[in-house]
Amino acid sequence: MYDMVDILYRNITNMGIAETYTEQNPNQQFISTCNSIFTNYHNSNSLPKDVCITLLAYFRLSKIPGGSNDPNSYCGYSNYWLNKKVRKENGTLEEYASSFFNIFASSTNGNFTGSECKNYIYDLGDDTFKKLKILFTYYEHYSNYILKKQTEPDLSCVYAQECAKIYKENIISCSDFEDKFCKKLKAFRDILMNQLLSRSMCADQQNIILSIDKKMAESTSQNQREESSQATTISASSFGTMMGVSLLSLFLYKITPLGSWLSPRLGNLKKTFNMGENEENESIFQYSESIESNYTNGDYNIAYNFVGNS
Repeated sequence: MYDMVDILYRNITNMGIAETYTEQNPNQQFISTCNSIFTNYHNSNSLPKDVCITLLAYFRLSKIPGGSNDPNSYCGYSNYWLNKKVRKENGTLEEYASSFFNIFASSTNGNFTGSECKNYIYDLGDDTFKKLKILFTYYEHYSNYILKKQTEPDLSCVYAQECAKIYKENIISCSDFEDKFCKKLKAFRDILMNQLLSRSMCADQQNIILSIDKKMAESTSQNQREESSQATTISASSFGTMMGVSLLSLFLYKITPLGSWLSPRLGNLKKTFNMGENEENESIFQYSESIESNYTNGDYNIAYNFVGNS
């Protein structure tokens, strides 16, 4: 979902219209539907029903010609908006919202179940929501920068500053740029920098972003050096241990009675083995030549026959 934030954001206008409509002149059919959905919801808080009415208005607006035809886009945004509505400022769910998503999921009301967006409504989870909120907030500032860069360049740099701030606060926690959140944040940074560089504007904001990138590069380089040094130390330590064991074994062999008893016997055994080994080596050498000759000729014959028969 992180990679679709800029696409989902395009639906913000329709959601704004739906919210205004719900506040000023809510549709009676939507009110009836939401009352039915929340029949067994015993809570004095009216927000869930208001949210439900707004969602139904938004779903209808999304069907108007000229809007997005992709349910992944407009349904996806509705779920982000819903998660935002039922969460506290710190991103955790409000107490009344614990069963909120289950009510929507289990609803059998035709006016709601008929919407293809029903399957997109679910609890994103605190961590995913918080990261999505960061990306949406960044993109909101970036969109304002784009709107103002022609007519109010100084104000557009204020929005670029907000983008740089969000980038600085969150990119430092990215150790893996294959992580989807980090990857999208980096992509947003690149888009903004291309805009700033192409228009030669907001130099201070450019410097902020570039200084962050420099620190990240230095940190990565330092980590790599430490990992390399640690690996070298471990290798040297292992080698030292092996050498110590070998020398100790040799020392014990020389000074112990067992070593004295084994030494002459091993010498006789070695002489016998060398005599047999020389004879065997001659036999093996002749055998290897024969195998190599047959293998080479076999390969040639197979390749030749294959080409000839093709």
